[in-house]
Amino acid sequence: MSEPYYEHEYQSVPSQVPDSSFGQIVKETFLKPFVWNARSTRKTFWIGWAISEVLMIISAIICFVPLAIDVTWTDHGDVTGHVNDVASIWAWVIIAIFVLVLIYCNLCQLGLGVRRLHDTNRSGYWMWLCLIPEIGRIILLILMLLPTAEIPVQWNHYLSIMETK
Repeated sequence: MSEPYYEHEYQSVPSQVPDSSFGQIVKETFLKPFVWNARSTRKTFWIGWAISEVLMIISAIICFVPLAIDVTWTDHGDVTGHVNDVASIWAWVIIAIFVLVLIYCNLCQLGLGVRRLHDTNRSGYWMWLCLIPEIGRIILLILMLLPTAEIPVQWNHYLSIMETK
């Protein structure tokens, strides 16, 4: 007599989804933001997104400090309005550098988002939903939380697998 089905040992199917290391996630996020014809796992997306957000917050704070210093160094009694023009120039140079960092981090998040949508078997054009003020972001959040599509999809490779080959 054979055993009942519920007493059989469970045999799971091996997953093809890679488990990326922290270094691979950072490389995929910041060194390949414009590789959009690939896939990113949930782990890669959320860790890369969090690192990018922290960098953007730090950049915003660093942008604010020189501007605040420039305002405090302004002599309100002077006709020109600025006592120290060199400090003002350096403040604006620092702000310009960190604005570029902010733009680059946003582009990195865009690339991550497109690859994450590919991982759920959706087109990257769904990222246009972020232009709809609140509803679009909620829909995108739900799409980013969906599990990986274990079926063959149009974008059938992960960047971390491509690097090891």
